[in-house]
Amino acid sequence: MRELYIGVMSGTSQDGVDVALVEFSAAGSNIHQATTTPYTGELGKRIKTLITRSQVTLQELGEVNVAIGNFFGQCILNLLETSDFGAYEITAIGHSGHTVHHKPEEPNAFTMQIGDSSTIAANTGITTVGNFRNMDMAFGGQGAPLAPAFHEWCFSDTKESRIVVNIGGIANISVLQPKLPLLGFDTGPGNTLLDNWTHRCTGKSFDHNGDWSKTGQINKPLLSALKKDINDMSQTFMTLKTNLDQKDEEIARYKDGYDATIYKNFLLRFTRVDKVIKEYIGDNKIDINGLKDIQIQMDDALAECGVEIFSPEIGADFKSTIGVADNPEIRETSDKSKDSTIVEILMHGYRRKLPGNDNDDYQIIIEAKVAIYVYKET
Repeated sequence: MRELYIGVMSGTSQDGVDVALVEFSAAGSNIHQATTTPYTGELGKRIKTLITRSQVTLQELGEVNVAIGNFFGQCILNLLETSDFGAYEITAIGHSGHTVHHKPEEPNAFTMQIGDSSTIAANTGITTVGNFRNMDMAFGGQGAPLAPAFHEWCFSDTKESRIVVNIGGIANISVLQPKLPLLGFDTGPGNTLLDNWTHRCTGKSFDHNGDWSKTGQINKPLLSALKKDINDMSQTFMTLKTNLDQKDEEIARYKDGYDATIYKNFLLRFTRVDKVIKEYIGDNKIDINGLKDIQIQMDDALAECGVEIFSPEIGADFKSTIGVADNPEIRETSDKSKDSTIVEILMHGYRRKLPGNDNDDYQIIIEAKVAIYVYKET
């Protein structure tokens, strides 16, 4: 089964409206017809006014919104007139509108596009879908959901990482990495700067085929500086990537081998303890001396694995003491100065010094149990 769709694109460079009639089927996609229609002088000026002025009225915004919807609709009808298809054969029109304001980094991030979908649908008689950008931003994106998806469909590879650059009015990139989520974001102005400079210097809306650029001379010092910046950034990126790869390898080795080594050490130590216990039981020698021997074996085993017994300081502030259980026994006191201080160690704690750390940083294995004073006025 085949389906026909019409896509409409109006970039921030304002050079015109692209319309494409595309067929999708199980066999793939096929572009039947495509046109580009430049903005009329008056409509182009009104759009630029909305973008460049700091304040516009709601009436101006509403009028241009509908005007662009009418213009989009006419561009679509013009395309259909030169195609072999009628409006009744088109499943839907998809358009993202024309961006007039875009603030993806604000606390209440938003983007604003104009080109009324209802006007397009009324003029063409075709179901029209729009407002993609706002939905993308509502889910945490940057308001450009279609380019990365298209790039993934066209250029992704199961073995190779790729970055696709799209230089429109605003440039953006798509990062395609095997087995990782698709990533895409804006990088900054693209053709908008080129077109504005071209218009300022030549009066033309854009530099067709780069003809005006070809008449200039290369600024070699500037080019060298830009190349150096790019090389420095590339070196920084590669260094960072190498460091991250090394850390990933270390983490993998840690996960695969370190835990197993710790368990093995504990087992070797405690098998010795187990042997001593069985010997005492077999010889009926369990007495105070035998228990002391077992305790010595246990302490040695813990020490060899880097685990030590610790006791919080009597009189220390309970709230600022690390490694104590948060359910202490309460002892009332009429001395306000002793409030919330440790009065007794009920059970020692166990901790392990973190490897490769010169500071007194420990991993708490079992928290110490303590009793504390709580002030009660008499």
